Amino acid sequence: MAIGVWGESRATALQERAEPRARPFYQRARAAAERTRSPASLQSAMAELHALADELEEQFHGLGEPLDPDRVLASTVALCVLAARPERAETLHLILGEVEGHLRSDEHDDPDLALALANGWLALLLVKTGKELPFEERIAGLTFALESARSIDVADQRDPMGVRLAEELHAQLSAPGPPERATEALEQWLERFREELERRPFLLVRAADERRLQQSWNAAWRDLRLAEEALERILAEPGADAAALRRRLASTRCQLELASGLVDQAVDSVERERAAIRDGAKDAESRFSLLLDVSTVALVSPRPVVLERARTELAEALADPQLFADHPAYRAQLRARLAVLQDLWERVEPAGERCAARLLQEALAQPGLEAVDRAMLVLRLTVLAFRSGDLEASARWIACLDPREDTEAPRLPPEYEASATAWRARVALARGAERVELERLEREARACYEKFLSSWASRPERVGGVGDLVASSRRLLLGVLVELRLALRDENGEGNAEEAAIDLLLREQAVGSLARRLSAPPGSVAEVRARLLRPGVGLLLYLPGDLWTHLFCIDREHVEHFKLPWRYSHEPLLAALTRLLVSSPARLSAEERAAQQLEIEQCSRELSERLLPASVRGRLRTWKGVYVVGAELLGGVPFECLRLEEQELGTSTALAYLPSIPVGLVLAKERSLAPPRELGLLLVAAPALQSGLGAQVPGAIPFGKSEQSMLTAGFQRATTLAGPDATFTGILEVLRRDEPRVLHCLVHGVHDLERELSGGLALAPSAEDADGRLWCEDILAADFRSPELVLLSACGSARGPRRLGDDGLAQLGGAFLARGALCTVLATNDIALAPTLRMMSTFGRRLGAGDSPAEALRAARAELVEETSFAHPFYAQSLRVVGLGLEPMLP
Repeated sequence: MAIGVWGESRATALQERAEPRARPFYQRARAAAERTRSPASLQSAMAELHALADELEEQFHGLGEPLDPDRVLASTVALCVLAARPERAETLHLILGEVEGHLRSDEHDDPDLALALANGWLALLLVKTGKELPFEERIAGLTFALESARSIDVADQRDPMGVRLAEELHAQLSAPGPPERATEALEQWLERFREELERRPFLLVRAADERRLQQSWNAAWRDLRLAEEALERILAEPGADAAALRRRLASTRCQLELASGLVDQAVDSVERERAAIRDGAKDAESRFSLLLDVSTVALVSPRPVVLERARTELAEALADPQLFADHPAYRAQLRARLAVLQDLWERVEPAGERCAARLLQEALAQPGLEAVDRAMLVLRLTVLAFRSGDLEASARWIACLDPREDTEAPRLPPEYEASATAWRARVALARGAERVELERLEREARACYEKFLSSWASRPERVGGVGDLVASSRRLLLGVLVELRLALRDENGEGNAEEAAIDLLLREQAVGSLARRLSAPPGSVAEVRARLLRPGVGLLLYLPGDLWTHLFCIDREHVEHFKLPWRYSHEPLLAALTRLLVSSPARLSAEERAAQQLEIEQCSRELSERLLPASVRGRLRTWKGVYVVGAELLGGVPFECLRLEEQELGTSTALAYLPSIPVGLVLAKERSLAPPRELGLLLVAAPALQSGLGAQVPGAIPFGKSEQSMLTAGFQRATTLAGPDATFTGILEVLRRDEPRVLHCLVHGVHDLERELSGGLALAPSAEDADGRLWCEDILAADFRSPELVLLSACGSARGPRRLGDDGLAQLGGAFLARGALCTVLATNDIALAPTLRMMSTFGRRLGAGDSPAEALRAARAELVEETSFAHPFYAQSLRVVGLGLEPMLP
């Protein structure tokens, strides 16, 4: 209630100044407002406020002369109408006009009237009539109230009402757009309320949330950290009660972590949100927000433990008849979420009870269900029927979202419209629809696809932005378009349906962050063959969808298409292999290591059979090298570990990952234009680290003449920066002076999850870089051109936020490629020093002998695994080649 944000001192002062006939109304209003804080007394307190508003209207009319009692009355009326019926809004609107008129005159600029105006506008916008006021009138009224709130600041030495008004004004500005207007206003208010402690953190939370929606990750993390710092200051006050703020912060952090791909951290944030609710934030909105976050985490990461807890929490909440008694829409949305969670549960735990279809239909029949939730349920029922083979039921369900077949079909947001369009086409394909119908559906699907491309291409270029395939609806739509292209082959046998389908993928890849930075056109299969696929080289192009994944196997003569049973984020086999590869086996006994290697081999064999069909494995046996495109869309499959018969792919075939085909074509063009030069090396090794970097940096890297000799062998010329000389400033100077073709960094990798581009390198400090840490942003901002080949022998140098569908600019390798590198070698996980030195020594010698980077790394792996002590895949398979890795550095 409004009284809670004035502060006790202001409320008491107003009560003492009120004339006798106004004082009882004020006292009753305060008492009723306090009672609304308790759910048990909420209904009776609201009824009392309604009655009080009736009495006030009978005994007082307007403000008359702006004497003190009338000003008190204005605040009291505003307080009461906050909970009054919508028909009171018109009376309040008239009173606000009088208050504003008094404030606009020079004689009546004081805190009491300003407080009345502030409370009045906040009250008015809580009822339907206030929300129906013209947009510009709402903005003008709130803006004037916000400016007038400065006088409240003068009286109270703080400005909580101003922040409340700023929050509401931002919400009003954000609703119709444009977002730039709301963002600009928000930045001004954050500066104005820099010292306000009680409500400013809520404004910072709103700012963080807006930055997240705009995909401005660094700014979002900054505002969230500022809000958390403010929370710490609040909690330091005696008797502080900040449960509501703690819950909001935990929820906002959860959403930001999910948007950044930090699912494990989001699970922890949900736990903090639960704690805040236990500590006092027990209102219906807070409980509802928690349950939405719980279910969202489970939807994003459908792991059995997370799913089971989410299902239990939602079921318990829905079993409480009082919890959302006054919010039927909350209950309807949660029942829809619970049904969807049950559907996911049955997919990951197929042996459990099969009741998803019933729960989905029961949730769909609820009153008050919003259009988005209705569409979500209908799509789930469509998929369930399709997977069970009931095409008739699947067609019947998807028709519920088609306005041509169901006149009551809701108007859908773009994401759901795309999914509905795609499923109409998929069902038609499955039941063997006539060509005329398929052509119509193809046109409709293409129209949705063009909207997505246009929307994505029109956004400002950004480093590491989320890829446009982050939404499952877009993967589904693109996958179905591929299926339609293949089904609608030219009746005369002319043309190539596979190449036409690949053209769709290339158009999508051309809007990636790195492709746009490099001005990469989409390209074509013909260009791929001419520029990328030298004799003996092939390319595997993956596009994961919802039920299966499309694979195109391309070489200089053929294009072959496969549909694979692979679903993004629903692959426990990949999760198991990843878990086995991330930690060093050095602490394991010989028996434990052998058992783990056998488990890795079994996982790798199964993944090979699923991702590399028999005919593809046959092609791989004849290829000397292969490019893989779309590996990140598969969830980060380590292709080096996949097996061809008894040998790992990483030791049998030169393997390189391309961020996208358009990027690969641009890199190939750049290489063709580069004049031949000697193979010079800049080696940056074992920097002298600044003390106090904490646990992120384990310690000094042993480096002497022996190590230097190992890493410089094979190069015609080498410069080494080590110890205190291994600074970013020193790197820039050598690159400008010597122009080496290879940069090799043997350093520690660092990782900051609260950065848009989270990967970095620990270098020696300098006057320009006090802590010595080199982040992706520093590489992108610096005035230098990267060498052609960058080797990062640093733990986790390939780590970064998973930008599903983007083209790899979200980590160090992408940053170097954006600055002129043609190829990078990165570590996906932690690496061990001794085997890395051995591999890089072999790599340099083979590179100097004329091998391509991918072939040199293949040979280095093969040589390493021959040594019994380093045969474990952790040592040999952590390094991978990204970029134009199948082209030799020397002619």
